[in-house]
Amino acid sequence: MNVSKRSRMELLRSVWLFDGCSQRQLDRLATVAEPLEVPAGKHLTKEGGGRGEFLVIVRGSARVSRHGQQLAILGPGDFIGETSLLDRQERVATVVTLEPTTLLAMTAASFDTVLHEMPSIARNVLTVVSRRLRDLEAKYVTPKA
Repeated sequence: MNVSKRSRMELLRSVWLFDGCSQRQLDRLATVAEPLEVPAGKHLTKEGGGRGEFLVIVRGSARVSRHGQQLAILGPGDFIGETSLLDRQERVATVVTLEPTTLLAMTAASFDTVLHEMPSIARNVLTVVSRRLRDLEAKYVTPKA
């Protein structure tokens, strides 16, 4: 399987968590995002399971479920585990591949290494997370009268 570094950068650019990253930062992140081939029926995450890696689907598809209820079908460009890179908490859903699937995988340890080398990425990620939190608050939190 050959996923070029340029393709890895483009996929990472589409991930909301890396929205504020520069070309140079994306280039560095792409160096630790490893291509991975998995068969159909492979559990990528298990609800309540331990921490895992961040995954971007390059080719193929996967089913997302919580409490046995299907939530979504993911395909190329979709991603799993973005918040696990930050909070290291248990998985909130089960994700199983529906067909042979090509992924980009980034471990929390490799992400931490990149943050240590390029602390500016952490600031960019924090800014993006803060923006998303503000958007959610504006949408769902009712102001007190």
